[in-house]
Amino acid sequence: EGQLAHNYNLMGILLLEKTEIDQALEYFNNANYLFHRVKDSTGIIFINNSLGGLHETIGNYDSAAFYFFTFIKLCEKTGNEQHLGAGLVNLSNVYMLLENYDKAKEYAIKSLVYSQKYDRFDHEVKAYKYLGIINTKTGVMMNGTFVQSEPNSGGIGFVSQSGALGAAVLKILKQKDVGFAQFLSIGNKADVGENDL
Repeated sequence: EGQLAHNYNLMGILLLEKTEIDQALEYFNNANYLFHRVKDSTGIIFINNSLGGLHETIGNYDSAAFYFFTFIKLCEKTGNEQHLGAGLVNLSNVYMLLENYDKAKEYAIKSLVYSQKYDRFDHEVKAYKYLGIINTKTGVMMNGTFVQSEPNSGGIGFVSQSGALGAAVLKILKQKDVGFAQFLSIGNKADVGENDL
């Protein structure tokens, strides 16, 4: 049942990427039920992140904030600090969407602590409508986006304002088996613009 729950979660993520919301929610709910039934604490943590992403996608930002906040609290409770930073970034994004800029800034700053602590990436980007950052450099290999597939390593650097354009470029690069070194989607450039990079 535990493996089935993880498979349900992954299937929900794939369906969410295709914006098949109702089906994604059904898979997430099944995963959530099974994770709780088998008392899989890691699965329970990650299903909250998945449900937060789904509610953010459909514009239900209060529910998204609830699930991301639960994800953060469970990470703190279990000492899972490496994933805590991602939850803080997700919650920061939701507060940006809710136009609660003080909360968004608070959680973005907290996320910096964990990204620096685990040497994941140095970032200053705190912007609405950004996809994230990827670095394929050996020894770094960091995918801080919502894109599920791992990119191929290569020599191309790419910066985009648009998260949607960035996601499309990532998909095309993967399909064409073209690698890149770094990718950054900067969103509305609330803190950092392309000239700063």
